[in-house]
Order: sequence, then structure tokens, then C-alpha cells
Amino acid sequence: MDDRRSGGEFIFGLLVGALAGATLAVLFTPQTGEETREKLRQQGLILGEKAREISQELKEDAEELVEKVKEILKETSQRVKDAACQKVEELENAGAEEVE
Repeated sequence: MDDRRSGGEFIFGLLVGALAGATLAVLFTPQTGEETREKLRQQGLILGEKAREISQELKEDAEELVEKVKEILKETSQRVKDAACQKVEELENAGAEEVE
């Protein structure tokens, strides 16, 4: 889980760095104000799309993790139930032997 978190933080940092770098490159390149605004708009659209893709990937990872946790809980619950039934059966058998 920590690996995923640090990976997400890395991607976020990468996006922020890319946005900052692209913005500075556009602002310091000689061009008209209209061209600058258009390039900034295009960069914003590209970064917005990348952010949506990353968000979708994170959502899918979270859904997958939830399903794995549900399965683990289901298996663990069944093991506990089986162990409890076995213990009850052992106790009943031990009580029946004492009565005889």
C-alpha cells in the first residue's frame, strides 16, 4: 500500500512539475498574447486528460483492492466458522464421553 501511495505522490509531483515547466516555457517563448493563451489552454487540456486517466487507474486499483479484501474476509469468516463448529463438536463429544 505504501508503494502505491508513493507512486501516486510521484505521479502527482510529475504532473505538477510538467505543468510548471510547460507554463514557464510558454511564458518565456517570444509570441503574441493570443498564441500564449492558446498554448496554455492546450497544455491545460492535455494535463486535464492525463489527470483523468490517472484518476481512472486509481479508481480501478481501489476497486480491485476492495474485491480482494472482501474475498479475504469471506475466506477468513468461513475458517473461523469451521473452527468454531469443530470446537463445539469436540466439546459435545468430550461431554458425551464423560456421561458414559
